[in-house]
Amino acid sequence: MFPPLSRPAPRWRGWPAPVAAGALAVAAGVLAPLSSADRGRAAPDRPAQILPGESYVLTATWPLPESPGEPVDVALGVGGDLYVADGRRNTVMAYDPAGRLRATWARTSELELYVPVTVAADPQRDLVHIVWQRYRRGAGAPTAAGLFLDTRQADGTAVRPLQSLTFIQTATDMAVHAASGTLYVTADGRIYPVRPGAIPGTPIEVGDTRGRAGQVGVTSDGRLAIVRPATRSVALHSADGAPVGTLDLDGHAPLAVAGDADGNLDVLVRGPAPDDPGAKLVMTFDAVGRLVRARTVAALSAPPVPDGAWPWSLAAGPGGLALVTGAARFHVLSHDAEGVVRARLVGGVVRSAYTPRLGAETSRQGLALALQADGHVLAHDARDASLVRFDADGRPSVVGGTPDDAVDVALGPDGEVYATTEGGKVVRLMAGGVEPPAWEAACDCALGGRIAAGPGAVYVTRPRDQAVATFNPADGLRLRPFRLPGSVGLWPSDVTVAGDGRLFSGDLVAAQVQGWLRADAPDVVWQAGLLAGPRRMTAGRFGVVPVIAAVMADGFVEIHTAVDGNLVARWRPALPDGAPIEMADIALGTGGEVYLADARARAVRVFAPGASVPPTPPPEPSPSPTPSSLSCAVRGDKRAGPAEVVLGQTAAVTLTLAARCPSSTRVIGADIVLVMDRSGSMTGPKLAAAQGAAQAFAELLDVRHHRLGLVSFSDGATVDVPLTDSVADVIDGLGRLVPEGETNMAAAVGAALQHLRDRGRAEALPVIVLLTDGQYTGAAADPRPVAADARSWGAQVYAIGLGSDVAGDVLTAVAGDPSRYFFAPSPSELYPIYSQILRLVLASLAGNLIIDDAMGADVAYVDGSANPGALVGAGRLRWGRSLLPATGITLTYRVRPSIAGCLPTNEQAVADYTDADGVRRQFVFPVPTVCVVTPSPTPTASPTPTVTPTPTATPTVVPRPIFLPLCAKCLSEAQHADVAVVIDTSESMAGAKLEQARLAAVAFVNRLDLPDDQAAVVGFSTSARVAAELTGNRDALEAAILGLANSPGTRIDRALAAAERELLSRRRKPRNRPVVVLLSDGAHNGPAEDVLKVAAELRAFGVVTYAIGLGQDVDRALLEAIAGPGRTYFVSDPGALETIYRDIAAAIPCR
Repeated sequence: MFPPLSRPAPRWRGWPAPVAAGALAVAAGVLAPLSSADRGRAAPDRPAQILPGESYVLTATWPLPESPGEPVDVALGVGGDLYVADGRRNTVMAYDPAGRLRATWARTSELELYVPVTVAADPQRDLVHIVWQRYRRGAGAPTAAGLFLDTRQADGTAVRPLQSLTFIQTATDMAVHAASGTLYVTADGRIYPVRPGAIPGTPIEVGDTRGRAGQVGVTSDGRLAIVRPATRSVALHSADGAPVGTLDLDGHAPLAVAGDADGNLDVLVRGPAPDDPGAKLVMTFDAVGRLVRARTVAALSAPPVPDGAWPWSLAAGPGGLALVTGAARFHVLSHDAEGVVRARLVGGVVRSAYTPRLGAETSRQGLALALQADGHVLAHDARDASLVRFDADGRPSVVGGTPDDAVDVALGPDGEVYATTEGGKVVRLMAGGVEPPAWEAACDCALGGRIAAGPGAVYVTRPRDQAVATFNPADGLRLRPFRLPGSVGLWPSDVTVAGDGRLFSGDLVAAQVQGWLRADAPDVVWQAGLLAGPRRMTAGRFGVVPVIAAVMADGFVEIHTAVDGNLVARWRPALPDGAPIEMADIALGTGGEVYLADARARAVRVFAPGASVPPTPPPEPSPSPTPSSLSCAVRGDKRAGPAEVVLGQTAAVTLTLAARCPSSTRVIGADIVLVMDRSGSMTGPKLAAAQGAAQAFAELLDVRHHRLGLVSFSDGATVDVPLTDSVADVIDGLGRLVPEGETNMAAAVGAALQHLRDRGRAEALPVIVLLTDGQYTGAAADPRPVAADARSWGAQVYAIGLGSDVAGDVLTAVAGDPSRYFFAPSPSELYPIYSQILRLVLASLAGNLIIDDAMGADVAYVDGSANPGALVGAGRLRWGRSLLPATGITLTYRVRPSIAGCLPTNEQAVADYTDADGVRRQFVFPVPTVCVVTPSPTPTASPTPTVTPTPTATPTVVPRPIFLPLCAKCLSEAQHADVAVVIDTSESMAGAKLEQARLAAVAFVNRLDLPDDQAAVVGFSTSARVAAELTGNRDALEAAILGLANSPGTRIDRALAAAERELLSRRRKPRNRPVVVLLSDGAHNGPAEDVLKVAAELRAFGVVTYAIGLGQDVDRALLEAIAGPGRTYFVSDPGALETIYRDIAAAIPCR
């Protein structure tokens, strides 16, 4: 059992002194515009601030623990070095005595797979012996191809080439005789004596050696011990095979055996009550077979061993003991001679039996971070499905586990853990993640699954539906989802919850962060990023000020104040050698630290506020390259007004920019076709990594301007997804790729080119991105001629070669330029390559516009005045646009001068952009001035007689217009609706009832304001059927209603559930009110609780429900519970249904 994830009282750590002052300044409100002459000094009316840019430095790297996923054997070397055969990754992992990984040994290649069977250490000679089972890869499943002995020095250097053990079929375990160095291998009912590099000796017949029965040990005097599970004993043999006795285990089941340097035998056992902390776990026998010591579960600080057939392991060395146990997750424990734990490795979930993993290892590599209430960092390691807690010094400990397919984790206010899974579930985990989850619910969160938890709800991103799903933390019941009208792409990219419970969502495409107090609409929206927004977000505090930190799509980290989005810091994290960090997640510490999950290094990088330094002065505008015939004519202006203001008042600043480009310019975006190799050689991690990297490419694309398509190829080529602005469709297409066949690159490039010609936009830049892992097969498959055609037609071609077999010269020729060919020696290299290609594609368009406006020395920006919203930093504003606008843009904001005189409003404002000829150029705006005058002194008035003051007129309140429809007590919101018309079609509705219901429903639909309103039709009996999905087509709805037919049964719960699914589908209009109108004539055939649960979900989602009971057999109480007394109607005459439907139609727009 893991310790619970506790939630002690928060503790505070001090900030570096230069930063602490800045933090207090942030608490006062906003960022100060600073003058170039006095950097570090705030403007007179602003306090000092944390300065952005260079104020964060890398202070520590905390590697995640490298634990074996499925330990199948263990060995102890010199000084307590630990060696573990990992059956999950088919490696042998070498650790130092403290449990730090120092090497990983593997022999697998593309054509052969080597699985470690057993490992043994020879401390006397400082050698490590490994028995590998070799498998050959082919068209079908891998086939066994012999056992091999691998002998290495402790540093991993091979002592000799692999030794084939041709005389052994299936090995189980191995032990070393210290004096002679002889290996004893159990296999095929025998014990084989093996001298490394020599011919094996005569085998000893011992009977069954399969699984646990094959566990073997050898004493210092050469006696052999083998586990006999059937008799709950350990059999002893002399070196020549003669039986010499057995060990009495007092009814305990033997699991493994090992001989130590003192001539004793240690036996790993499972007792009748293994969960008892006092249960025996290791029994030690002397040379004559007497029990001299029994160490318990508690004494060894070990979890109990469960029942099952897993090959539990035990090793004894000169300085201690090592063993493999585990109740829920595997534990590898190393003890010193005194029994003190010196290393604990916590691996994957315990399996009941061992089966070699013969498929390619495609373990997930994601990392997620959360901050515990005591300030410690909790990391979710997706590869090992574990929760790792780092102490203040960065020492890791595994404190729990998650489902194997967990995507993201979040901590609730009381330290509880929530997780989302690739299987589309959200779960609340019990302490330690060991027991079954407290609850689980379907989240339908494909392509998303980012999770955050607050005091009142758990939030999960559903980008396929452009929504945030919400769940009750106590029981997982769905609540009302959050939707952002007008969002594009895979919104949201991430979510986080601030300390006050407010939800924040990230918008990757619009480069925004939205803050929500309720699901209706965001109450605050601010700019985050320039050309693309946040990928990952977290909430925290700087001192007492709530802040939001984000990993941006451009590789920067930004920190903003949560209330207004003011920029506190922006920098690009990098290693000391300048190498980038593959940022998978972010967390904020209580002392101003920024924790970044580095997926490539499987580590947490710790950045802390450094010494406060002046921000980098704005760059001097460099002369733009000489315009070419393809350049755009860019014009702009900057004005301030009024020309004269009184000190303390504000002035408006307006920037305008427009471009007139040649008619041939690609100004509306790019049409990009991803061309993916799905030949047979792409099996396993190659295709998985290619799919993941291409998905990341798609997620970052601004589909307001660009489109994406997918072509795949093997023997031939297919257009899997035509050019589209639906990122989800492309990702779905990637997921459907199956490797098979040869490598016809020419067909692939030709298919992409033809599709761009047929479906590409005339004003868009055509782009082909080719990925392959091999060489083309046959002259007809040579891609170079067709690639030359594509380039001459105007397409940009990029080529990626994956693996060692690619023809780099051919792919360079395909790209037409060495700068557009990328070599990925391993699948993990694909992610940065695709990101780089995306940057190159977008940089080649006429656009990538960034406007940087640095404030003047004696003027201050008025918070919240920028329109459109800007990235607000210390003394500067920045705007970004993906494309250079032909129609022009206008940017405005207000400033407040701080001194009298004629002042420049800014130091400089520069627009940096990519011109139509692909060259980066700049436009420098003029610098306007305003003259600031002091207020004239007011003359002192002479005394005058006191008079009765004239009453001040009360201002007349101008009433706001409201809608007053004819229906009584109705205030119209002029709101349209999505209505699910749900009609009982059970057998009791036969004849006139159903006919009248049909006619009334048709009349109801005709009263709706189609197509702005939408309707769906659901008929139900024992089951529910959606006869018409949400649509504004009146004829389709009428046909669906008139086509309803009778069948037996009345399941109202299934009817409401079908309506709920339709109203929450992608067909719904986010601005429309969701409504259900239910008609039934009988009692529900099933538990009422099922109906009430669905009705509660409908209310939680904001769905308004009306219920009509027809006839005397209806369950009045149930219908009123579904819809409420004010929305429930009862009628005995079917002819009256039309009147009721008319009243409901009139009430729907009302609140």
